[in-house]
Amino acid sequence: MESITYLGLVMEALGNYARALELYSDGLKTGREIGDQWLAALCLTHHTALSGITEDLVDPEIKYERMQSVVADWRRHW
Repeated sequence: MESITYLGLVMEALGNYARALELYSDGLKTGREIGDQWLAALCLTHHTALSGITEDLVDPEIKYERMQSVVADWRRHW
């Protein structure tokens, strides 16, 4: 299932941010559905980081909360 994440990274590197975000969302959903906590946390990390970069107006508090959520997921599973 990590192929979803890797394809997202390729899309991100090519500048296709919308597709990358879509792939990260799909990976997050899939990870949660199959109980793959590592995949879910990885996709959430990439999605949160990229959405924070690509959104025109990002509220710093929302960005902070998103990243705190990602850190909490990693801590729960590692």
